[in-house]
Amino acid sequence: QWPDQTAVPLHYRLIDSPQALDDLVQQLAACRHWSFDTETTSTQPQAARLVGLSFAWAPGAAAYIPILAPPGEAQLDWEQLVRPALRPLFSNHEILKIGQNVKYDWGVLANHGVEVAGTVFDTMVADYLLQPGRNNHGLEELADRYLGLKTTSIKSLIGSGKHETTMDTVPLFKIVPYACQDADFAFRLEALLRTELIANKLDELF
Repeated sequence: QWPDQTAVPLHYRLIDSPQALDDLVQQLAACRHWSFDTETTSTQPQAARLVGLSFAWAPGAAAYIPILAPPGEAQLDWEQLVRPALRPLFSNHEILKIGQNVKYDWGVLANHGVEVAGTVFDTMVADYLLQPGRNNHGLEELADRYLGLKTTSIKSLIGSGKHETTMDTVPLFKIVPYACQDADFAFRLEALLRTELIANKLDELF
């Protein structure tokens, strides 16, 4: 009943210069809606350091901004460059922001001096309303169930147990497709979940 998501070409890119950041900001500012996701050093918002942000504005189209990266790899200064550039985007009430478990990203950004304002579409909350009997509303589950797509496991990037590292140590060639995929899949899910919410008369409650 939905378009084939597996056939969507991927255009994921790294934002590795002030000019590339400016181009991305202009692109996002012209959009009515986009999705975002944060990569951090902790699952606890209060303790998390911001490693990077990813954005998606169309199916298969996404970009990653590195804030912390391994030595010798591209990273953009948060205080002087990235935060001033992104603040107007996140504070723009006319832009719909999409995300998965947005409460976490909201908290991380707030701790880093950025307010997420306006309407937010949280894919996790939407699926909870549609499928309250399920105990898994994670992005991996939603991508499989609605899009027929598999997500990259975070364990494949940072490991687990005593060998687990943090995202700021992951090389950019690994983190860019992972982070962009998260934003991309959330963006694609929004349209499908919104359709289901309306069909089930849950959109006002949502």
